[in-house]
Amino acid sequence: MAFGQLLGEGGFAQVFEVTRHPLSLFRIEAKENKYVHGKIKLFSCPRFAVKVVRQELLHHQDRFRKAADDLVNEARILSMLDHPNIIKLRALSSHSVRPLASENRYDEFFLVTDRLRETLATRIDRWKNERTLTQSLLTTQKLSYALQLAQALQYLHSRNILMRDVKPDNIGFINDHTLQLFDFGLSRQLSTLKENCKEGGYQITICGTLRYLPKEVLVDGRHTLKFDVYSFAMVFWEMLTHEKPFHYMTPAVHRILVCERGERPPLGKYGFPQHIRNLLNLAWADRVEDRLSINQVCDQLHWILQTKVGASTKGGDAASQPLASRDCNKKSSKFSLINANQSYEEGLEVSLHGAVTPALTISY
Repeated sequence: MAFGQLLGEGGFAQVFEVTRHPLSLFRIEAKENKYVHGKIKLFSCPRFAVKVVRQELLHHQDRFRKAADDLVNEARILSMLDHPNIIKLRALSSHSVRPLASENRYDEFFLVTDRLRETLATRIDRWKNERTLTQSLLTTQKLSYALQLAQALQYLHSRNILMRDVKPDNIGFINDHTLQLFDFGLSRQLSTLKENCKEGGYQITICGTLRYLPKEVLVDGRHTLKFDVYSFAMVFWEMLTHEKPFHYMTPAVHRILVCERGERPPLGKYGFPQHIRNLLNLAWADRVEDRLSINQVCDQLHWILQTKVGASTKGGDAASQPLASRDCNKKSSKFSLINANQSYEEGLEVSLHGAVTPALTISY
């Protein structure tokens, strides 16, 4: 298989265009949610991308093993999934991942997926550059994309899978109208983590991009499916406003204002109707028990698309709205994250007890 241009990269992996693929090397047939070795006759999509571990990690055995484990986890998760708004796993290599580092072979364990046209991050930049002063920030197209994203998460949550890294860089477009979620290396099927189940959630390593992480994850490492709902709300706000949430904050300021004081991205200055403000306020609620489930988010978006599209973006009547607006971000006490001399700088992993250890798991 021949690699073409580099399409994207993260801390552990790179994605390349596939320019030539000998079909006899791998297959895509799934049997009982497990991929087996053999041959395939054809692919259903003419354009593909291949994901491999970064070559330079071969010189860092621990990081290579972490990257390889994430790639194997992604293959396992994707092999379970079949949804129009989730990227399709088209093939994977027949090589075992374990001996690759010792044999200096970084590219012989790989995943083949459909190639996406662009990411949501790229499209948001384009929206920002192309928008005129008379154009509304709230469009039917954006609401449709938000619903597609919510439906992808609804599908995952119905299988008890936490995506855990919802952000515009991990959302793409297979065509002009269809959004797809991708990059499942950090995802976890919570039902397999019973030994990590504590009261109120699952205790697992904190990772991801800081601005999309809810307080309960940052404060005590408590993970629930509503983690993804908070991230969804931040992404939806970013789609609407063309701005990154909390872009003006340093990690230390984010700790104080967002986690301790419950600050959220502004809504009033954009003139969004009440039903949009209600949805965002309930989806990024500070307390997990006050936050919407992804099923409720989907219901709300369906209702908005069916009854409110075309209404003025300067106001709205929320009287018939299925979910009442509540101020869910008020708290009776403050929370402390870590010591004042510690910070969530890029390149640091925050442990469940607040200690800082070398890693590359939280970025801003």
